[in-house]
Amino acid sequence: MRYVLLILLITSCGLDGGEEFDKQSPFDVSKPLFFGVGYGMDRDAFIDSCTVYNLKGEIRQGWKGISVYHKIDSMKYQVDLNFFPDYENQLINQFTLYFGFPQWSPWNKELDQNFQLQQSRLLIGEIFHVELIRSEESKNNFYYQDDAILITLQPEGKFETKCVAKLK
Repeated sequence: MRYVLLILLITSCGLDGGEEFDKQSPFDVSKPLFFGVGYGMDRDAFIDSCTVYNLKGEIRQGWKGISVYHKIDSMKYQVDLNFFPDYENQLINQFTLYFGFPQWSPWNKELDQNFQLQQSRLLIGEIFHVELIRSEESKNNFYYQDDAILITLQPEGKFETKCVAKLK
């Protein structure tokens, strides 16, 4: 239960896109990503933060009780964010984020894979304060890399994208 609450905090941590960022600056590991949650946080602190935001109704338990869910309404179409942290030496060293597009359907051509990737890139820019670039290997994959972090983005099925952001 504590792990579930831990995960719940991350997703609701401020994804309304207000803050501008310097696209040329390297990723700052010391800055929080969502509602004060970020890299280097231990499980207990993460769970405590998740509990606070869950009680406020800003986040809830995500997929199968192993992720945090946050509904993003600030985009043209609703985006469902499910994500979870991974730990190394008891501290967060990676986040995996899934951006789902519940209005996707085969006849809704506007919500094609390219649109989903572009919307996900914008959200990742707001969360991590970096700009993803297109991979040379695949036109559908994007990444950001510096001395501290590697962030990847790729399609995951027909109505979802997956981002993995791991410290080096």
